[in-house]
Amino acid sequence: MIFVFLKSGLGFVGAGSALAAAYHRQDEDFAPNIWPAAALLIGNGAFLLVFATRRYYTVIEALRRNKFLINAYDTLFAVGFTSLNTAASLVIVWRAEQSKASSKETSNAPKQ
Repeated sequence: MIFVFLKSGLGFVGAGSALAAAYHRQDEDFAPNIWPAAALLIGNGAFLLVFATRRYYTVIEALRRNKFLINAYDTLFAVGFTSLNTAASLVIVWRAEQSKASSKETSNAPKQ
């Protein structure tokens, strides 16, 4: 389970970096609108990397003392936290794309 969080953390860091790089290459003026979404994804990744490392050492210490407890609340918090951040980043990208599309429509509208 711990390695799943590590892989997910690396995946989020990669997704955030790729999102920022793609928009930076495609439209450099529009890229700052996407940076908050990329930062949320990278933050998700950093959180999961720290969470997995902390969970690993907690489990190892508990096993040494023969008092291993399944802590579902930490896992639920991690899943909820990353879900909210991911949804927020999707909303940020969607709104930025909508504003970009509407600004293109108004600039392409026939002038009277």
